[in-house]
Amino acid sequence: MTSTNQTGWMHDNPNADEMDKLEHLDAAVACLMGILREAQIAHYFIGGYAANLLRSSQTPEDIHVVTEKPCDVIMDLLLRYDGYSQKDDRCMIYNNGKGDLAINIYTGDTWQEEGYRMPAADASRIFIRECTKPGRNIPTEVPILQPGALVLLDIIVLGNIAQGFLTREAKARHRKHYRDMYGILHWMRDHRETIIYEWFNETPRHAIVWDVAMMCWYGGARELLADTANITVLAPELTGDKNWWIRFS
Repeated sequence: MTSTNQTGWMHDNPNADEMDKLEHLDAAVACLMGILREAQIAHYFIGGYAANLLRSSQTPEDIHVVTEKPCDVIMDLLLRYDGYSQKDDRCMIYNNGKGDLAINIYTGDTWQEEGYRMPAADASRIFIRECTKPGRNIPTEVPILQPGALVLLDIIVLGNIAQGFLTREAKARHRKHYRDMYGILHWMRDHRETIIYEWFNETPRHAIVWDVAMMCWYGGARELLADTANITVLAPELTGDKNWWIRFS
């Protein structure tokens, strides 16, 4: 069985049902990557699938991909291939005989989701990694957003939840964001990576930094963020605030 510790770390022994889901996702990603690469369209993955490659305990339910082309262009391209159908103006459904799987498509420099904007899908902003979990037959060199920026997507959402800015439905998803955040932070600490703040220019920097500081109070996130949050960035942003009392040791 899969077992997790308090911070959401998934040990490398997923059960049969989880492996079936992951195999379905991996096959869908392989197909999508092949189509986009053949069309020479820059892209990277975010969300649960990218986080799962970086040790998140959350089994993703769908795929989120950021592309350099508008959503309608990507959808028109995918509709030329078997197994794809359109759900709405930014979501495709992929079915390879194992059930429907949603593929959410975004243009990096324009779309906004739950209070943040994404970096553009150019080569300087993607990170290539292979998943080394036993039993995973994933495509090699899957492009994902740099982990140091990817983790901010979950942290910003969690910050909005903590401040009451999001809907009840968004709050119900908070556990997924916690698991993804912890998994990414574990990977970053092991690989000596730090959070990248400057790629979210549309969101006030102080707001992002404060969201990161808030996460220091949530269980294992405090220890993990001590190694990954880049204190040289945090300190100047927060020392002038009367509520600055975060400690990283």
